[in-house]
Amino acid sequence: MKGTILITDSLFVHKEHEEQLRAAGYDIQRIDKPKANEEELIAAIKGKIGYILGGIEQVSEKVIDAADELKVIGRERFHDGKRH
Repeated sequence: MKGTILITDSLFVHKEHEEQLRAAGYDIQRIDKPKANEEELIAAIKGKIGYILGGIEQVSEKVIDAADELKVIGRERFHDGKRH
């Protein structure tokens, strides 16, 4: 495995996206709720190399500080009614 990616929420980041990441050699951990709290994010982000925000959670400095192996953060977003 290339590492583990944390994904939050399941409204915009679908199982098909997880399958693509797994096919590329990554493991996935998911928090299936739209607004994870700070404590949940701190616990979940440790040891993850990637973080895809699909929810509306607030990523605090404490969460970033807990990200001991994080290389990239991505966010699902919409603009003009289209996903980008």
